[in-house]
Amino acid sequence: MPQKTKNTPMMEQYLNIKKQYPDSFLFYRLGDFYELFNEDALAAAKLLEITLTSRNKNADDPIPMCGVPHHAAADYIRTLVNGGYKVAICEQMEDPKLTKGMVKREVVRVLTPGTYLDEKGSEKKSNNYLVAITQKNGRFPLAYADIGTGELRVTILDNEESVLNEVQSLQSKEIVLTEGQTLPVANQLAERTGAILSFQKRKKSKLILQKSYQKLMKKVIGMFFLCYWIIFLILRCRVSRISKRRFATNPINLSKWIPMPAGILN
Repeated sequence: MPQKTKNTPMMEQYLNIKKQYPDSFLFYRLGDFYELFNEDALAAAKLLEITLTSRNKNADDPIPMCGVPHHAAADYIRTLVNGGYKVAICEQMEDPKLTKGMVKREVVRVLTPGTYLDEKGSEKKSNNYLVAITQKNGRFPLAYADIGTGELRVTILDNEESVLNEVQSLQSKEIVLTEGQTLPVANQLAERTGAILSFQKRKKSKLILQKSYQKLMKKVIGMFFLCYWIIFLILRCRVSRISKRRFATNPINLSKWIPMPAGILN
């Protein structure tokens, strides 16, 4: 009788990582393959024309899965990115042969249409601009960069029509916005050009800065106390040497200060 699938430790690890990259295809490394599960597997099997299988086929809710060999993954990744999708590469961070229990895995790279560099592909014939837009005081600061050539330009536009014209002329495949910010013009651009929208997490950046500041302050305070003790020890040694020299050149005659029986000092 079919039974409900119980998540294994590996699937729990996969689901936890997938939560961090909900808008990306997660290429999860398992041995010599990158595996995809659930919705990622269903979509990737159609887009990449690969075989769709499942884990625990006899269960009421088998988990859809598909995979590609790691040595041939570049071609499949190129297909997804050129199709306007994001791909998160999750690698094994430990040697399975030397590890007891679950192997640690982390996402080491996220490939997007605006940041992808096709190193094995044909010679680049056009720019691939990554565009970032925001709105401030009724105007639109806009920046665009080509990762492949290093070109970077920044401008400020006065109205939405100027933004539409500028970005359409760039033929960008990806537009970056600040998380939580709503720009109708960006949605219009996505509809007209087919570019995907990505969101930069502002809170995470602030948290990183705060942690970096705290670490820096701890180091500064530690260096301050270290210097204080070094100076203290140096001064203490110098005072001790000066006292010894003075006593050697001018010995104290104890008989002047302490009455002592005759013959003791002779």
